[in-house]
Amino acid sequence: VRLLALAASYGLDGRGLAVEAGVELAVLDDPDGRVEVARSDEFLERIDALAHDPLIGIRLASVRDPSTYDAAGLALLSARTPRLGLARAFRCQAVWGDGERFTLRGDTIAFDGGTPRRRGQEIVTECALVEIASGMRALAGAAPLGASIRHDAAEHAAALVEALGCAVETPARASTIRFDAIHLDAPIPPRVIEMLGVFAPARTEPFAASVEDVVARAVIAGGATIVGVAERFGMSPRTLQRRLDGCSVANRHRDEQ
Repeated sequence: VRLLALAASYGLDGRGLAVEAGVELAVLDDPDGRVEVARSDEFLERIDALAHDPLIGIRLASVRDPSTYDAAGLALLSARTPRLGLARAFRCQAVWGDGERFTLRGDTIAFDGGTPRRRGQEIVTECALVEIASGMRALAGAAPLGASIRHDAAEHAAALVEALGCAVETPARASTIRFDAIHLDAPIPPRVIEMLGVFAPARTEPFAASVEDVVARAVIAGGATIVGVAERFGMSPRTLQRRLDGCSVANRHRDEQ
């Protein structure tokens, strides 16, 4: 979905490019459909070849879709601190995709984009680091202490520095982003969760209240994950997110009336 939106932002026929990359349209139309990493990379590289934009990774980070990180988002925001939330979110990575992997090592988040020297993975790597930086700004109001990118991005390093909010080493041995431990271990303010609208806007809905209760109990037990919560309600993680999104929409309509 995000790649379709990215293609549209450049005025390109995303669905046509997806078919050329070997992606079945039926999968694109299925909310629970999955695309192989190789096909996704091919799709992204076809967009890149026509967009001629060296900052495409940064632009992809700004293309948001609520379903992209629904599993990770719930795991993250149900935690007490960003560090605990990131650790939980990274344990859910198989839910949202195969291939790329985040790893939390002390105060540093490493990103393995998969096949090295493939253009699609370079774009995904830059996107991933910018998203992590944006997420920490939202959760803790904190900028990274530094970042490194495995591939050579020297030609647009200045744009990456601006997007990340820190110095960037490129090329480097690994793609990483580092934060101050104080910010990683600070409690996530309730106002942030309210602002991001995960549960707060939907609390008057019985279903959302039930989900919130399950998550609260799981948090206390130290095992809140989107998979576990979804299983309690007999549905997939994406179906759970869609149900919660529906609760939020219903409440907004009531508020407007």
